[in-house]
Amino acid sequence: MRIAVAELPKPQGSWPLSTFVVAAITIANGEVADLIGPDDAISGSADALIWEAGYEGDAATFAQRGMPVARVVLSDKPPGPAVSARLVIGPQPDDLRVDPGDFNAAALTIANWLRSVLKIDITDITVGERRMLEVVLGAVRKALDAEAYSVERDTAAQVQAAADTVDAQLRAPSPSRRIVSWALAQFVTFPSGVITGVAATYLVELIHHFAS
Repeated sequence: MRIAVAELPKPQGSWPLSTFVVAAITIANGEVADLIGPDDAISGSADALIWEAGYEGDAATFAQRGMPVARVVLSDKPPGPAVSARLVIGPQPDDLRVDPGDFNAAALTIANWLRSVLKIDITDITVGERRMLEVVLGAVRKALDAEAYSVERDTAAQVQAAADTVDAQLRAPSPSRRIVSWALAQFVTFPSGVITGVAATYLVELIHHFAS
């Protein structure tokens, strides 16, 4: 998947649009992102174009050539009052508004757009999701085996059942996203701090993935 990104420079400490797009591609189909610039998209070599609102030029030019285009507003503020409609001719970009302060939700919004316009089938579990699930599953089993945490017996039993469920789904020829989503929800019943580091980050991402 080759995605062209037209983004504005950001001050230090702020996520650029391309960072959200990289995460969105992983969510959408588990692939490693292959990003190109808007100039490279002119040749038609991109599968889609994600254009940050305010970037110099006209995103509609690409939409009218038949390329899927999203015009993204990165803002945590609500949209302003509606302006009078103007006459437009031909295909136009899809408008997306995402909150850069909520990274997972922002990436998921862009991922859902990519899935829609590129017709990505999400009935299966992607390669990227499998890798994250394996990391989370390893951390959960390690926590269950350790006796350093005081986890109630019923909670431990529920989490154990959920871990076994995820393991079974990963080995199944046609895994169910709905079942995996249920299992992931059980993992958050662990006390805070039991699942940490990369596994904790992946768990949050996966809950967003499988809720979509």
